[in-house]
Amino acid sequence: MDLKFVVIVTCSLFGTSLAVMFDDTAGGYADVWKALSESDAFAVVKQNDTMPGLECESVRIKSKDIKNRRLDAVFAFRDPKAKQYKQNVLQMSTSKHGQVPFDNIVTMKSAKVFGELGKYELLYSKDGCLILRTPWWHPPNRMSFIHQRSSCEMWMVATKADKVTAACVGHYKTVCNDPLARALWGKHCVVPK
Repeated sequence: MDLKFVVIVTCSLFGTSLAVMFDDTAGGYADVWKALSESDAFAVVKQNDTMPGLECESVRIKSKDIKNRRLDAVFAFRDPKAKQYKQNVLQMSTSKHGQVPFDNIVTMKSAKVFGELGKYELLYSKDGCLILRTPWWHPPNRMSFIHQRSSCEMWMVATKADKVTAACVGHYKTVCNDPLARALWGKHCVVPK
C-alpha cells in the first residue's frame, strides 16, 4: 500500500501566524486544522532554525489507510526564547480501539517530492516505545515562502499504549543524557523539561 506524505508548516512572520499544508498526493495545499483533526495517522514535529523575524515549525504526517486505530505521540519542539526543547502531546486519532502498526525498518527512504528529507534512524524500540530521528531536512522548492537555507531537526517519541509511558519518556531523557549521544548530536540532543 502506498504511503501518503503530508507536510504541514506553521510560521510566525514578524508576529503574524501563517499555516499551510503541502500534500504531494493531492498536488496542492489544503486546510491545516482539518487535516490534523481528520487524519488517522501518526505525525512528527520538526522545528526550523529560527531567523530574524521568522520562526517555522512543521508537522509531517505519514499515514496508511488506517481505520479504527490510535496513537499518542510525544513531540519535542524547540522554544526559541528558552533555547530548549519542550514536550507536547498530540493525539492524532479519535479512535478508541486498535493500534498503529510500525514497520520494523531502521531506515526508510523518503518520497521524491521531499528531496533530501533523508532517512529515519531508529534509536530505540522496546515494548511499543519508539524513538526516531531524521537528519536535517530542507523544504521542497515549492515552499518558496520558507527561506532556502531553513532546515529542520525531527524527533519523535511514540508508544502504542493508550498513553505515553513514563518508561518511554524516561528512556528518551536517558538517550539525551548519554555522553556519547551528546557528542554525536551536540546541541540538538536536549532533554525536554
